[in-house]
Amino acid sequence: YMLCFKTCLFVCLIGFSTLKGVSQIYIVKLVKYEGLRETRERFIDQFCQGDVNEPLDSIKIKKNVQFLKTLPSFANVEYSILFLGNECEITYLFEENITRIPGLAIWQSIDAISIRPSITENNFMGRNMSIGGFYQYNLFHSFYLGFKAPFLFNKSTGIEINAQRIATLEPLYIEKESAIYKYQVSNFELLLIKSFALKHTFKSGVSFFNETYDIHRKETTTNDFTNGVNLDKYNIKFDYQFNNIKWHYYLPTGVYNYFGAQNVKTIGFRGNTIAFYNSLSAFKSIKQKNTVATRLITGFTTNVPSPFAPFNIDNNLNLRGVGNIIERASALLVINSEYRRTIFRKKQLVIQSNMFMDAGTWQRFGQTSFFRNDDSNLLMGLGIRVLHKRIFNAIVRVDYGKSILDKSGGFVFGIGQYF
Repeated sequence: YMLCFKTCLFVCLIGFSTLKGVSQIYIVKLVKYEGLRETRERFIDQFCQGDVNEPLDSIKIKKNVQFLKTLPSFANVEYSILFLGNECEITYLFEENITRIPGLAIWQSIDAISIRPSITENNFMGRNMSIGGFYQYNLFHSFYLGFKAPFLFNKSTGIEINAQRIATLEPLYIEKESAIYKYQVSNFELLLIKSFALKHTFKSGVSFFNETYDIHRKETTTNDFTNGVNLDKYNIKFDYQFNNIKWHYYLPTGVYNYFGAQNVKTIGFRGNTIAFYNSLSAFKSIKQKNTVATRLITGFTTNVPSPFAPFNIDNNLNLRGVGNIIERASALLVINSEYRRTIFRKKQLVIQSNMFMDAGTWQRFGQTSFFRNDDSNLLMGLGIRVLHKRIFNAIVRVDYGKSILDKSGGFVFGIGQYF
């Protein structure tokens, strides 16, 4: 019995010693940063310095790294831990993006070649604030100015301000008749931004805008089309974003969802229009080289008393190859799928090929159903991406989409991934 007792006591002591080693608690005495050039250390402090004098929490550190990778100023973020007895030091290793980005977009629109030069700074004052704008010419002069500071007040609260005057030519359809209108919107928007738990972002605010529609060219002799509309409106809006994407330079893995709700009131008219829009995107990186991406878009409105409905069917928004703003819809359902394959990678330059399929159906003004032949399309195509690993969103893309249903097709040019 004594031998058995001693053996059990020895095993218990060994187990206790092992458990004590596993549960060793280290106190964080110092958090350091390496690689910061443009970004201010005080800006990073609000996310990382809360670890000082606290027990080491590797799960929290990994969440910090995942969040920091989503900021436009960083191409990549890693960390290391130096253990010193019962204490430790955490070092965050940053690779910064080039965030001051000029842009130029050129595309064919109705009756004109459109050109849009732009400039954006995505790390203004070293605090990951975005400021920028563009000028656009497509027979008409347009401009946009924007300022976004999601961490202006603290690490979870900020604002966004946008001002624009955009003019385009758009087709309008009533039954089988059509006309071309000059559409112009002048808009000022102010939003409050609130973030929670690193992945959740809420925006709410108000915008005031003026919309005008002036007849540019009639495709028919019918009198069903008005010569002009001039409307003053205000919009109370709410946005929610869920971002659970993990980045390895330009390769994403995870899920991103955007939901928007708007309540639009036309001044001087009864009633209002409520619009809902949701975009769900899923990404899967394969062998740190290729990406499978899928996006589902849904949108619908209530009480749309006008053929000037809020959703656009457009090359640059949802269906590649259909043309620029070919239709307005009161509801839509769109699926985009891509397979991006890295075919060249050397230092900072990356070239990707792209295979895609876009499918969509929409509901015109006055209709009550989807999946009509005239209001659906299925397109497939190929594209190419040329990108820089350390310039934020520096991706030049070219896609060619061909319709399976009506054999139409066309090229789509742009900056940044399609989604």
